Amino acid sequence: GSMELGEIYSLACDTKHVITGHTLTNSAFKIWSADNFDVVKIIKEESNESIIWNIHLKYPLALICRDNECLDLYNLEAAECVKSLKHESKVLCATVHEGKIIVGCQYGLLVFWDLST
Repeated sequence: GSMELGEIYSLACDTKHVITGHTLTNSAFKIWSADNFDVVKIIKEESNESIIWNIHLKYPLALICRDNECLDLYNLEAAECVKSLKHESKVLCATVHEGKIIVGCQYGLLVFWDLST
């Protein structure tokens, strides 16, 4: 089990990886092999607890939505947040489409960010 990392609030997968978002006293990500579900990597964050509500996986990039106004772009291979995009309200979900990040916010709006900027 994964109780040492806390509850799983979100997960995402592609053809090679499964990623789970955990929250206990800190947030963490666990990356698994989609073939055999062996653990590939665990990324523990040092910041305060923040629930990871939604993950969009485009390995090695992951879009991380938390219980706040920021969308974090994570490089999973480097185990670091490479950019945080701030919105006016809570970012609840995100995806990538045709070179743009699309997020849904708590007020029912879609917000678009161009990945090339």
